[in-house]
Amino acid sequence: GGGSGGGGSAAGGDGQKPPTLLFVIDTSASMCVTQELVGQHEFKGSKKREEEAAKLLQEMNAAHDGFGGSLRDQRTRHERTNVTYVSRLQMVQAAIEAQIEETARTAPHTKVGLVAFANDVVVIGDGKQQRVVVAGSKLDSFEKLNELSASLEVERSVGEAKGDLLRELWNLEAEGATALGPALQLAIRVAGKTPLSRVVLCTDGLANVGLGSLEGARSDYTPYYGELCEMTRLSGVVVSIVTIKGVEAGVEQLSTVTEGSGGKIEPLEPHQLRTEFGALLKNPIIAYGCMALVVLNKDLKFSGEADDEDENRCWLVKDVGNVTASTSIAFSYNFRAFPLATRGAIAAAAAGGGRGSGGGGAGGASSRRTKGKKKGKDKDGKAKKKDEDVAATPVERTAADSLDRVPFQVQVLFTRPNGAQYVRVASTTLDVTTDRAEAERLANVDVVAQHAQVKAAQMAKAGDYETAQMQMRAAARFMARAGGDEKKSKEVNAAFTANVAALDEALRAERTKEEALDDDAAGGAKKK
Repeated sequence: GGGSGGGGSAAGGDGQKPPTLLFVIDTSASMCVTQELVGQHEFKGSKKREEEAAKLLQEMNAAHDGFGGSLRDQRTRHERTNVTYVSRLQMVQAAIEAQIEETARTAPHTKVGLVAFANDVVVIGDGKQQRVVVAGSKLDSFEKLNELSASLEVERSVGEAKGDLLRELWNLEAEGATALGPALQLAIRVAGKTPLSRVVLCTDGLANVGLGSLEGARSDYTPYYGELCEMTRLSGVVVSIVTIKGVEAGVEQLSTVTEGSGGKIEPLEPHQLRTEFGALLKNPIIAYGCMALVVLNKDLKFSGEADDEDENRCWLVKDVGNVTASTSIAFSYNFRAFPLATRGAIAAAAAGGGRGSGGGGAGGASSRRTKGKKKGKDKDGKAKKKDEDVAATPVERTAADSLDRVPFQVQVLFTRPNGAQYVRVASTTLDVTTDRAEAERLANVDVVAQHAQVKAAQMAKAGDYETAQMQMRAAARFMARAGGDEKKSKEVNAAFTANVAALDEALRAERTKEEALDDDAAGGAKKK
């Protein structure tokens, strides 16, 4: 791997091209919002800004002198003096500088480039190649952006280009709107020319210019981000997004791209950017274009995974996309239910050696239970009558009544970084138990937690907030009882409980916001 900042492996003897790491930087006007940092801190961009502020103050003083006053060193009564005011952009620049330095040290063959966006998109590249500015109607055309990207590429490695990259990085200034969607599309296309590449986008606001603008109808922008997600899967690009905690950045829509590519969204406080930024690059891709085929026993069915689960489907395809060492998938399943039948019919089918309506194995088990009850027969025939009543009772049956073990198989198709394709097949068999306590004791709480969180996130995205909360709470109750490793279970439960609380808070906030919007819309309708 390329170390904590490399985003991939260095060029090797197998002909594999070095990966690309693109930093996509929001330079819209909101990025100049400042935050207090206690003490005196020196940022590379500070001196230039201080000179500009001093020049502006000098001009204002010259205009003010005619009125007998001065604006020099004026402070409010309670203004703190031992602080440094640092903009969001400066903190992003400092964090990216640290990653460029780290990548140059640990993976010097990696190609690192910059893309900036505000009213338009500027592809800076490695800092020495000619800039490409994308503006106007091109920002609204998916096809034109793809055409432009065909000729764009980061030319030099970070080992060669570090000085130019840092100069261009610190020359960025904040102004204008937010053409986030076009910038992200261009970055994915450029990075995607080499598998294992990464795109890290830093933003503090909603996309509002060009494709992917979140100011229109959901039906306009949702398919666009889905298309970007598909691009990352096909080209082996991981997209991660850093947002400023507490600001609206359209996380719900952007997560379609990050989750689908194997990356993540990290909301951070501005002062955390430098220390936490590197964590996004510590999980390199080991394969891409991954598809997993899960095959069940014919007496099992998937649960909540596909629309046609009640039909004779015993397989499921999972589009995994990019794979890292920590990638995992989970699915839920259940036993198929057989048609209702009487115990007598089940016993007769078992005695005749036939399966009847899919219940031969189950019939054998039920038959043994019935024979066991006949031992209580007495002279007055009451036991015989009791057996006849039992035989006529309808019984709900599943494959669990007859199976002692069930097989599972997963077939994984994936592409290695060098372009070679592989298929890996893994099979296993699990014991069946009807003892709930045993099943809970042997449950893998990590898998339960992961599956619950994925399902809850899908429900929340679809606007079904109540069901999402119920999903997480049901899983939390199960996990409180489950798991044989008490120490590990407690750790997983604690983390999961924190996630449940965070989800509850986020969903409550989202519901409150939507209710307020509905009220505003209703109020507007009444006025009309």
